[in-house]
Amino acid sequence: MLSCVCVCIANTTNPTMAPGYTLEEPVGVQSQIRLNRLIEFNEQLSTAEFDLWHRLYWTDERLDMQEMFDLLPDWASNEGIELRNICPSFDSLNGCLIWMPKLTTVGALELDRLIFTIRLKPGGAMYWSSHVRLKLGLTQMDFSGFPYDSHTLEIPVTAYGLSGNALVLSSRDPALSAYSQNVEWILHEDDVSCETTYATYYIAGEQVPV
Repeated sequence: MLSCVCVCIANTTNPTMAPGYTLEEPVGVQSQIRLNRLIEFNEQLSTAEFDLWHRLYWTDERLDMQEMFDLLPDWASNEGIELRNICPSFDSLNGCLIWMPKLTTVGALELDRLIFTIRLKPGGAMYWSSHVRLKLGLTQMDFSGFPYDSHTLEIPVTAYGLSGNALVLSSRDPALSAYSQNVEWILHEDDVSCETTYATYYIAGEQVPV
């Protein structure tokens, strides 16, 4: 299957450039986070560290290989074809044979990608998912309710170097089904939200009374 993808890429004009440049319309990229747990919230240092999954969804019509998927079992269409062999890294796109949205998490002090997957599905639909350990530096903190203070954290995700003519970034609702509550801080699930125009996530929580 991967060899068929490589042949398709070889016959594609500028496959490492954003689809918007060749198709003369911007490619829509959806961002989503799945929170696993809050590792640490350090009020003294104004930092927060999360364990989460970051997911991206987009469509590259140049990789539409429906005829190949028609010959494959249903599970291959549902799960997609793994492309890590032709795009081995997200942080460094050198050596990647296809275009991927290069996004930046604004305010990240540390960002460790523990594992990732990138899959091609029918119609050129692309799915990328990475298990991330993320430490944020916080600029605005309200201690007026101390010791039972509440804070809202922002995780802004943006794309540098691409104009709106090439990429339109939006977000899906955060996934919380796998979240494990922190013993010191309560996550307000109703207040975990995102902007749909830009991929900025808002996470609200308060300290657990002792």
